[in-house]
Amino acid sequence: QYSVMAGGQNNGVSGDYSAIVGGHLNGVSGNHSGVFAGGGNSIIMNAKYSVMAGGQNNGVSGDFSAIVGGSENGVSANFSAIVGGQASGVAGNHSAIVGGNLNGVSGDYL
Repeated sequence: QYSVMAGGQNNGVSGDYSAIVGGHLNGVSGNHSGVFAGGGNSIIMNAKYSVMAGGQNNGVSGDFSAIVGGSENGVSANFSAIVGGQASGVAGNHSAIVGGNLNGVSGDYL
């Protein structure tokens, strides 16, 4: 409820207080979350207060987490982020990856 979808094509929003603005094939089922442009990006149900800006085929399942750009990246931890890059993943809380390819972070606070 209280969600919005503006522009784009074949997007879906089912999370409360969430949004998708533009892009295609994006999905948001997490509450208080949003995807802004890009394609094939998703924020899953248990991810709250998370955001994805641009990029392609990225996924967020952690709370208060983000992916900005890049492709085929995933964040499964809380309070974590990936900025750019490709085929990278963050599984450690309070951690981040900035750019690069095939990077992984599994420890907290890295």
